[in-house]
Amino acid sequence: MLILKFHTLWRFRYQVWPRMEEGAQQIYKIPPPSINFTLPSPILGMPSVPMFDPPWVPQNSGSVQDPISEDQSRAEHILKNLQQEEEKKRLGREASLITAIPVTQEACYEPTCSPSAEQEEEVEETANLNSRRLSVSPSCTSSTSHRNYSFRRGSVWSIRSAVSAEDEEHATEHTANHHVSQPPQPVFPACICAAVLPIVHLMEDGDVREDGVAVSAVAQQVLWNCLIEDPSTVLRHFLEKLTISNRQDELIYMLRKLLLNIGDFPAQTSHILFNYLVGLIMYFVRTPCEWGMDAISATLTFLWEVVGYVEGLFFKDLKQTMKKEQCEVKLLVTASMPGTKTLVVHGQNECDIPTQLPVHEDTQFEALLKECLEFFNIADSQAANYFLMDKRWNLTHYNKTYVRDIYPFRRSVSPQLNLVHMPPEKGQELIQKQVFTRKLEEVGRVLFLISLTQKIPPAHKQSHVSMLQEDLLRLPSFPRSAVDAEFSLFSDPQGGKELFGLDTLHKSLWIKLLEEMFLGMPSEFPWGDEIMLFLNVFNGALILHPEDSALLRQYAATCINTAVHFNHLFSLSGYQWILPTMLQVYADYESNPQLRKAIEFTCRQFYVLHRKPFVLQLFASVAPLLDLPDGVSSSSSSKGVSSQCLFDLLQSLEGETPDNLDILELVKAERPLKSLDFCYGNEDMAFSISECIKLCVTVVAYAPESFRSLQMLMVLEALVPCYLQKLKRQTSQLETVSAAREEIAATAALATSLQALLYSVEALTRPMTAPQMSRGDQGHKGATTANHTMSAGVNLRDNLHLLEEGQGLPREELDERIAREEFRRPRESLLNVCTEFYKHCGPRLKILQNLAGEPRVTSLELLDVKSHMRLAEIAHSLLKLAPYDTQTMESRGLKRYIMEMLPITDWTAEAVRPALILILKRLDRMFNKIHKMPTLRRQVEWEPASNLIEGVCLTLQRQPIISFLPHLRSLINVCVNL
Repeated sequence: MLILKFHTLWRFRYQVWPRMEEGAQQIYKIPPPSINFTLPSPILGMPSVPMFDPPWVPQNSGSVQDPISEDQSRAEHILKNLQQEEEKKRLGREASLITAIPVTQEACYEPTCSPSAEQEEEVEETANLNSRRLSVSPSCTSSTSHRNYSFRRGSVWSIRSAVSAEDEEHATEHTANHHVSQPPQPVFPACICAAVLPIVHLMEDGDVREDGVAVSAVAQQVLWNCLIEDPSTVLRHFLEKLTISNRQDELIYMLRKLLLNIGDFPAQTSHILFNYLVGLIMYFVRTPCEWGMDAISATLTFLWEVVGYVEGLFFKDLKQTMKKEQCEVKLLVTASMPGTKTLVVHGQNECDIPTQLPVHEDTQFEALLKECLEFFNIADSQAANYFLMDKRWNLTHYNKTYVRDIYPFRRSVSPQLNLVHMPPEKGQELIQKQVFTRKLEEVGRVLFLISLTQKIPPAHKQSHVSMLQEDLLRLPSFPRSAVDAEFSLFSDPQGGKELFGLDTLHKSLWIKLLEEMFLGMPSEFPWGDEIMLFLNVFNGALILHPEDSALLRQYAATCINTAVHFNHLFSLSGYQWILPTMLQVYADYESNPQLRKAIEFTCRQFYVLHRKPFVLQLFASVAPLLDLPDGVSSSSSSKGVSSQCLFDLLQSLEGETPDNLDILELVKAERPLKSLDFCYGNEDMAFSISECIKLCVTVVAYAPESFRSLQMLMVLEALVPCYLQKLKRQTSQLETVSAAREEIAATAALATSLQALLYSVEALTRPMTAPQMSRGDQGHKGATTANHTMSAGVNLRDNLHLLEEGQGLPREELDERIAREEFRRPRESLLNVCTEFYKHCGPRLKILQNLAGEPRVTSLELLDVKSHMRLAEIAHSLLKLAPYDTQTMESRGLKRYIMEMLPITDWTAEAVRPALILILKRLDRMFNKIHKMPTLRRQVEWEPASNLIEGVCLTLQRQPIISFLPHLRSLINVCVNL
């Protein structure tokens, strides 16, 4: 009954003034709404979408000529046009919701009040206006738009008399005999508007009246009618009280509850509420108060829910209006404002002279705090008790926050800060609260932009996302702001977990925003290296929160959607920006099976989409990360990707990985996914490690001295040992003749691939032509010390890292070291691969011979004569460089070849023996040179040099027949003399 009484008062809100005594308007005054903030100028969005083919507008009865009297083709054409017009009207009627339109107010207008353009031209031609129909337009207004709007708030009929064209030309208007009164204003006091709050609560009341109607249904229908007819009046109580500190949380909660129960806001309600909420944010930006930041963040968390229902709202208009109102930073994450150049910090005492500090783009509050402590002569032991606090907002700043993110540049204005003394516990509590509020505010802005992007009509989507992309590229804090995290606050017992959860949501929403932006762009967009900035947001989110299932699911689905949308880019080089992070996370979280399964499933979908281009990009991405057994770890703090980890990932691609996180549900492409390249249309999706090895061999054979060839050799160095162990493990589990034969066949295939690889790498047999010979002592100053700090596994990336940090070598020496690294690394990898294969498969074939019962398997030749000679030539090129380069002397590939492969090679065959002679000859010359040159004798590392001699001794011990070879005796004599 109370709800119905409220509805009765609402329906008769226009009847108060007409029923009062004459002259009541001069005595009785109604106070206007006491809203403390203004609306943005101009107003954003459209009030509502016009109704398509409204039923209250009379239809124009057009006459169609009799088809019988016309030509048959013309008759068919007219009939076809009529059918198309009718179909267009039908679709328009279906798309228009008449329940979201105030039908009573709209249907009051007569079409003669606003004649069409054709009718106006006809009136001008005839210059004769007949009597007009009864018009509901108030006669006291001058503007047509204002007249229409005024009538929507009135309920009194008025009449305008007929006038002639001459009378209108002289601006003379004749009215009817009775007085036409001004349309009344609605009377709906604020005390009655406050009743909306309990009605919103009643929308969840499940009680049923005697007539079988639920209370919630009545409340919902009443509020729906009110929101359709006059939303500004029904929401008046909310708008008046939103600036009160102790009421805002409750009112925002009630508005969210209203939206949740109503379902979808009408367009006119969303338009009014959106503009008022934007005006509220403008109010708090211009009127700082202690709880202003909380109010802005709370408003933003609801604003994004409203923006999806506002019609005619575009990013460009919103950006221009907010920039004009100087509130762009608080509403848009794309707002690019230069940071302040100076800050003024006041001491604890008012008598202290303030200090003015310069601010740069990368200045953090931590640096400012240190300078302030030095300026005010505060001891280091008391530094933990001092904090920087904003003088205007009373906010305590987090030390790791960038100053430019808080204070934009304003001409002739420097932000004022106070150096405040307080207990560390209280200071941390204030910082935790401030950081949480700012993070919540950022989440609201990202959600706002996501909702706005999703709402943009398809015709304007491309221009919208193009502007969004350009603004993000111009933003100095992007992508840092998208992946920034307050690590030191996550472990705080008070609010640390909540902040961590909010940060996870923040990263997930950024992924969602960039996905919406990518999918709105044309698939042939000419991306350059700038796409790395956007994909780094994905990478940062995965590194920060890899074990969050929701974020991992969103990340995987977004990567798949991006790869599908930008097909051409990802078929060439797109995966190289996301795979290194995925591989690193895959290696770091070996104990998390769900995470590893999700990454395996994502890689499987990548393979389905792009097949071999994806595999090649995968190898190129993992090569710099491989943690190969070089005897020492990399200089980086995090471990790399182990060989077994890479092998496990590739092995998972051989079968179907379960979609435990239901990732494909978020993928917008057709499911199941299919290859995007027509070349693979009818090809089987089977994947095997042996095919990967052949693919690497093909790339190396194409360009042996290229950088991509080095990457493939490093991948081979990681895969071949794991592949051989897998074959051995499979045979050991079955212990059958067929399993042994399968392993023999796989070994033979691998031997063929490696032989083909060795045939094609003739370029690697050439010696190095760099000027390392002439550098002598200069290139090896401090070499003894460096040997203990730099490993043989230090790669090019580590050298460049040292140079960037200012700890590197002079440019000339660095170039020489890089050249040596590029020369040594591919040869070392190739020697490692062949030595591992030869050392493992030689004894293994004898075991397989007994198991298979076929002695003829001994005829399988692992490496032929040409392959042995090619390996010796490659080792020979490294030995030429070894006396002048410590890293080459310590090379693991060279050491393994001489110590492990030479002793087990059958040197009794005359055809193979030239390879050994070549090695012995080079060793003899190398040690002779070392013996004759004191500078070389001082700089040579004798421990790795002794390993080379040890390999020769092992070979001589196992095969005494080589003792008669030339150069061996000379080598022994030189070693004795040394």
